[in-house]
Amino acid sequence: MYNDNRILVVIPARGGSKGIPRKNIRLLGGKPLIAHTIEMGNASKYVDDVLVTTDDNEIKFIAEKFGAETVKRDGKLAEDSIPLDPVIYDATNQKEKSANEKYDVVITVQPTSPLLKTKTLDLAIETLLSKNNDDEFFDTIISVVDDRHLSWGYDEENRKYFPLYKERVNRQYLPKAYKETGSIFATKREFVTENSRLGDNIGLIEISKQES
Repeated sequence: MYNDNRILVVIPARGGSKGIPRKNIRLLGGKPLIAHTIEMGNASKYVDDVLVTTDDNEIKFIAEKFGAETVKRDGKLAEDSIPLDPVIYDATNQKEKSANEKYDVVITVQPTSPLLKTKTLDLAIETLLSKNNDDEFFDTIISVVDDRHLSWGYDEENRKYFPLYKERVNRQYLPKAYKETGSIFATKREFVTENSRLGDNIGLIEISKQES
């Protein structure tokens, strides 16, 4: 809890994976990948509960073994084409109904970011629930990495590549550009719906590529 705000961490971990089979429970440092994320969340000084949403019994067993609560994800929500928004919405609703309580903040944390640090998670929470430089509160905090590059696009109609930059300069002189990492997506509960987790006022926290 932070400033009387109840905080839920949701870790989505389905059994299927087209890239690396069973990636969420592959071993890293002698532990399943998801175990690192669970332990990181439980070590937070602000997080009230860590919840894993999964369609897979083995992942459920491992998640509970390492200290997370679990909810069953419907098979339709575990398909490749399903985005995370309805998955997180469903998991949050299930948890709130079973516990008969409401959360103020819902944070999505990925099992594929096992090197994410607890202090980074706590920083995201502090940033979300404290006034920013404009004396306002953020609705959503997203983790990003600096992604400034000499990037190119492709014109399908004319079949030509074109630069997305104005002039060729060293990377440090390019305009700031950020890429979402997926490691942390923290948002206030009222913005968690079937179709979105984005609030109106968005804040970014830059993290290291190692943590991402």
